Amino acid sequence: MRTPKALPELTETIVQIASNVIKEFAGDLTRIRSRCIPQSSDLPAPAGSATQQVRGEISARAMQEAEKLHQAFEAGRDRLAAGAGVQDLGEILEPVRNLDSLLRDTALSVSTHWFAIVVEKFIGPCHVGNQFKYEGQVYNFHGYRNRKVFLVTGPCSVKAAYYTREGGGGGLYPLDLVLGLDASGCTREAAFLMGHFACENDYPQAQVLIKRATGLEIDQNRLHSRIDALGEIAMSLQEVPPDEDTPKPAARLVVETDGLMVPMRYDPDEKDAEKAAEGWHEAHVGLVAVPQTATSEEPKYRRKDRSPEAHTKTKADANRDVELRDQSYVATYEGREAHLRKLKAEAVRRGWSLETETAVLGDGSPWVHEDTEALFPGATHILDWQHSVEHLGKVRDLAYKPGSPDGASWIARAEANLWEGKPDAMIASIRYLAQTSHKGAAKKLRTEAKYFRKRRHLMDYPAYRAAGWPIGSGAVESACRHVVQERCKCSGMRWSTRGIRKILAVRTTILNDRFNELWAAHALQGRAGAAA
Repeated sequence: MRTPKALPELTETIVQIASNVIKEFAGDLTRIRSRCIPQSSDLPAPAGSATQQVRGEISARAMQEAEKLHQAFEAGRDRLAAGAGVQDLGEILEPVRNLDSLLRDTALSVSTHWFAIVVEKFIGPCHVGNQFKYEGQVYNFHGYRNRKVFLVTGPCSVKAAYYTREGGGGGLYPLDLVLGLDASGCTREAAFLMGHFACENDYPQAQVLIKRATGLEIDQNRLHSRIDALGEIAMSLQEVPPDEDTPKPAARLVVETDGLMVPMRYDPDEKDAEKAAEGWHEAHVGLVAVPQTATSEEPKYRRKDRSPEAHTKTKADANRDVELRDQSYVATYEGREAHLRKLKAEAVRRGWSLETETAVLGDGSPWVHEDTEALFPGATHILDWQHSVEHLGKVRDLAYKPGSPDGASWIARAEANLWEGKPDAMIASIRYLAQTSHKGAAKKLRTEAKYFRKRRHLMDYPAYRAAGWPIGSGAVESACRHVVQERCKCSGMRWSTRGIRKILAVRTTILNDRFNELWAAHALQGRAGAAA
């Protein structure tokens, strides 16, 4: 078989990269060993000969995988040379068209093999004597076992010393402590990948995506149990952050929260009888963010009676809109009180204190504004602009015929009054419409006037804009969609109480870029559970 000239060069490039990384790893190994397992008796020294041996094994594996690629291309070339017809062209070109996946599989295979031999040559099975102590417990050497490790590049097995707890009740692999594995042998990056796919897709789809991306064949039960284990810890971290988490004090923060309905199945384990029933129940989403002035000079919520090209702008138009950055999320299915408690914990984690200027945006519901007053003393409370406009639209539809020019003129003036900070004029206008409308519409118009009157203190929009606060809660409404709805409201889904609570906790942990701290707590708890 002919060997392309470029093949040895390609292999040598792969080998050189691997060799450089191994050399760096070997140079730091002494420090790693002394800190992690100082009494280890069988760790091989990271000598140059060992490095060369690893380099040779990786070279052989890389050459083996590269040869597979070469064979696929050679087979097609030979068929063409033998006079294959046009009808065979698609089949002949298939290896070429699959080059991307072939290279991916080659890289994954070599990387997994690389991990196994690096562990074997430089870390060893981690035999730390006939007896050692961990977390106050004594463990006795029980023998060597093949430890299955789940990597982001696929599964592999490594030889590892196994210790059983004195007096019975579980065991440990010291190798897990060195590599940072959890009790199931999963690495942090592999767990992140599983959690990410499982939180973005239903479990069958996640299973397919994980296999396609990495080659890991993870059944749905393992995915479910992983989310279950991670979710329990993620829920606790929502209220009690790690001790070492000391945030920088925040000068200004925006807090938004809202609710949405999710499909639930009958749950006999749920103590709340209302939540235990099958049907649609309320979940809650909140966010904490930092406000910043928008780059666009044109106000997003411009009055409808003034075109963007108007030259006569009022004082209310002088301030730019405000955008949100560095958003972090809280999503719960535990009732409003528990949700707001976790939302406050998230704000504290983001640096909130009594000195922090705070704005709370919502749809005007009492639980959003009244129930948060004690949690965020002195905060500025704002009724979402779009909710105000929606209620003005209801007034127009009650008082005027569809498409009426008078109705369009009225709502333009009403929005203008809101924009200019004149809610009393707008409320008076609604009362007048109630007096001049027929009985059925008049009652509903008085209800709308009451809605605005009760929330008058939440509608000083010129002052909010001048103070640098946003006036729209679109961010939390968007969060309801991409944090909860896209995962939990797919066709045919019905959730248990425990299931939805855990998936939301893990999902927000990943979105908030805190998976590392979740993994640290999970791995520690998992090893403690295995030891017990």
